[in-house]
Amino acid sequence: MNKTIKPFLSTRRSLRTGVFAFSALAIVIAAASIIAPRVRASSSLNPLSGYAWSSTIGWIDMSGVSEDPTTGYLSGYAWASTIGWISFNWNNSSDNFTSCPAGTTAAACQPMINLTTGALSGFAKATAANEAQSGGWDGYIGLSGVTDPPGQLSGYAWGSTVVGWVDMSGVSVSTATCPTGEAYSNGTCVSCGGSPAGCTGAGGTATNPTGSLVCSDGATNPPTCDTFASCNSKNTSDNCSLPGTPSGGVVNGPYCSSGYTGTCDYTCNNGTWTENSPSTCTAALSCTSSTAGGGTCTSLPTPTPSGSSASGTCVSGYTGAGAGDSCSYTCENGVWTLPYSGCTPLPPATVTISASPTRVKAPGSSTIIWSASSVTGCSITKNGSSSWTTKQPTSSEENGTPQTITDNGITSQSIYVITCTGQDGGTAAASTTVNIVPIFQEF
Repeated sequence: MNKTIKPFLSTRRSLRTGVFAFSALAIVIAAASIIAPRVRASSSLNPLSGYAWSSTIGWIDMSGVSEDPTTGYLSGYAWASTIGWISFNWNNSSDNFTSCPAGTTAAACQPMINLTTGALSGFAKATAANEAQSGGWDGYIGLSGVTDPPGQLSGYAWGSTVVGWVDMSGVSVSTATCPTGEAYSNGTCVSCGGSPAGCTGAGGTATNPTGSLVCSDGATNPPTCDTFASCNSKNTSDNCSLPGTPSGGVVNGPYCSSGYTGTCDYTCNNGTWTENSPSTCTAALSCTSSTAGGGTCTSLPTPTPSGSSASGTCVSGYTGAGAGDSCSYTCENGVWTLPYSGCTPLPPATVTISASPTRVKAPGSSTIIWSASSVTGCSITKNGSSSWTTKQPTSSEENGTPQTITDNGITSQSIYVITCTGQDGGTAAASTTVNIVPIFQEF
């Protein structure tokens, strides 16, 4: 019903009905005033406070009503000195509140605040109604004209001609606070776990479930109290460099700071490092030798502090991963170790040589076939001389691919020898022979 019909409560019909109802309720209200106070809802619910106003029945004290913050359901009792207790306890037979006005479904009877929109719905009921003395008044007060923005109600409820329009703007909804040491969970207050169990600090609310609770066992997650703080990485005064570690974790081993050698032994206890045994970290020795890797890496700078890395040069016959055959090592307490790029031996030279054909008639010719790989230079001699040809091997040909030289001036046995210098500094050689076919003469 719209608020605009409020003035019509003064009509003759309204007066006739209202006077009859109040007369019938007089005895009931007198009895209600001496009934023991109703019990308020659990402190884990959100309590309502303040007064609603009806120009027909006067002030209504709402301090006995609470909201369930998980469902929005309202429960408890309001009090008006003119009509007595007003129940918000739907489906409570002792309050004669098990049905609603005709045409209303049971689901729509439950008094509640929509947690999404803030709109109120359902009904409250004056418990004195439906008595023989009430003149047949049903006692229902509809809440559908009220909203919670939230925190402070606004709008009007409607309680037929007996109660009339009820201004709810003086009623607020507070957030329930659990007792000290308890957290708010699923509409109720719960104690903290842990070992030892329990929490200290202000209790939780629906909007701040854990309040300012602190777990008695030092955990960081009230009310469960079973999660503990990790330890941050730390450089200790005894020259240990401890990494970030979960609570309960142990750091035991060579965790000395740079420039030190030895062992550390610590345990993380809920965000605090605890030393299990004294550190043995002592100042580490610098590296004073300029060679490493069995002499294959040279020119390392000296002295190099322990924990630092340095670069040198690979000796002849070896290669490194770095540019210019460089090599890198780390100094560990006076010893070059942990090579980032050590030196590896270069492959030895490989050479082959052959002739086709290997027998010719003088004067004759033969093709010399040769190949070489992993070399820096080669030469081919004939009977000890290299002047037999102007086509000596070139660097572009020394790649393992067979190459040829033709000798057209063979008049006697010829021995061809290829000699190469390897990348590893060594030498390699191979030879082939071309013979002359003999000529037989008769005497």
